[in-house]
Amino acid sequence: MVSISTPTINFQKTGSYWAACVTHFFIDFLNNGRSILMALLAVSLGMSNAQVGLLLVIYNVGNALSQPLFGWLTDRIGPKKLVVGGMLWMVIFSALTAVLPAWGAVVTLTAAGLGSGMFHPAGTTIATRPDFARRNLATGLFFFFGSAGLFVGPIVAGALLDSYGRIGYMIAAGIAASAFAFGLVAINDEWFHQHLAQEKQADQPEKVNSRTKLGWLFLPVLLMIIGYSSVSNIVMTYLPKHLIENGISVSYAGWVTGAYLFGTMLGVLSGGLLADRLNNKIILFVGMAGPITFTWFGVPAVGNLQLLLLFIGGLLAALPHSILVLLIQSFFPKGRGFASGLALGGMFFMGSIFSYLAGIMADIIGLELMLQGAGALPLIAAVMLIFVPAAFIQQSRS
Repeated sequence: MVSISTPTINFQKTGSYWAACVTHFFIDFLNNGRSILMALLAVSLGMSNAQVGLLLVIYNVGNALSQPLFGWLTDRIGPKKLVVGGMLWMVIFSALTAVLPAWGAVVTLTAAGLGSGMFHPAGTTIATRPDFARRNLATGLFFFFGSAGLFVGPIVAGALLDSYGRIGYMIAAGIAASAFAFGLVAINDEWFHQHLAQEKQADQPEKVNSRTKLGWLFLPVLLMIIGYSSVSNIVMTYLPKHLIENGISVSYAGWVTGAYLFGTMLGVLSGGLLADRLNNKIILFVGMAGPITFTWFGVPAVGNLQLLLLFIGGLLAALPHSILVLLIQSFFPKGRGFASGLALGGMFFMGSIFSYLAGIMADIIGLELMLQGAGALPLIAAVMLIFVPAAFIQQSRS
């Protein structure tokens, strides 16, 4: 029998890990800076809310539906090519968006999503290495970098678009190109191929069989991911448009959206830290049931109160993120790239489907009321918790 690596590697001293984190920041920096630029394009082109939602669905066809495929590819060739390739794709198409006519910009902004789909399962594979000590913390910190990019993206994009118009987005793409260079130099796939060889020789029937016996839990876990992820997608898609339509400046719309995302940034890190110390089922429940009140009152609030309420709502909504990704990975012990793509792709794509439906609803009842009601969507995930044993949620961390 050949044993698989024990979790003894210090992730803080691993160059590949930090390159994946920095790339995650800039991928989501461009991903969410896109929301401000799309809001500006939507207003200038006179798009309806449903049209904005439909464009998000199309964007996520490239971003989300491609992730299981890229995850499968990661499991076979290693993550480096997909991490740096995804970053380069995002940079090129974001730069094109800055210079093309309005409808051309909509097309390239939508096509950029394929780069995000390429990166996420590969980057997550690096961040969740099974030989990492304190794996929950490593996972949470990786998603913290992504959330930080989501937070900074609309603020920087709003400021650049206010100052320079659409050409300002070229500056954002240029800054993000630094992550491509870092990943090209720092990421090493040697550890991946060594671990793959060990897995092929290892005898792990007991662990695999224990997962197989609990395979019926896969559907409720997947539904948890879908319900959990929807509210953030809706807020990020429609809150900037709602504010701009009500006379708020593009820069301030970026700050309000950023307050929510700053909460999610701290939420994913807190979820990773707490996962090593508390009952994970409680963390999941708080993250799924907690955002409702804060979103309901935060959307119509003004000034500092609005910033505070949306910050708390975002923080609570992000607590389950790392736990859910590792939970899905536990069903595929020899296909973590595919599992990561399935989990993240499910979050992004189904979140966009709900966002499209939310756009249709907003055209009927108004953006503000729709945004308030969106905070109730994670209750779908909370209900699914009834069917998932706490012991399984705890053991999925290993």
